[in-house]
Amino acid sequence: MALSNTLKKVSAKLIKKFGNDLTLTKIIKGVYDPLQGTTVDSIITINTKGTDQDYISEHSQAGDMKITFVSDEKLDAFDKCTYRGTEREIKSIQEVGMENLTVIYQIIVTGDARQQV
Repeated sequence: MALSNTLKKVSAKLIKKFGNDLTLTKIIKGVYDPLQGTTVDSIITINTKGTDQDYISEHSQAGDMKITFVSDEKLDAFDKCTYRGTEREIKSIQEVGMENLTVIYQIIVTGDARQQV
């Protein structure tokens, strides 16, 4: 079910105003430099705001979260995010809706329960 244009616009505005800080991180593996003996990775970060809810499915583990956020950039795959002061792995990312140039996304991330073990 697609979101109506009015709901997309209101959702984006409320998430930006009341959401928690969210930093997405994408690591692009660099080319091996034989002179240095290492690879130089590129890191792309995007800072935005997001809201969360518990995520429960047959494939989830205790504490996994679904985070809804907005971005003015088109996103594909990101590796990690920092949300509520904790670095988390991103399991999946999905585009939910678009209003003008702002896109609403949902990501599934590892939750706090794993951090406490």
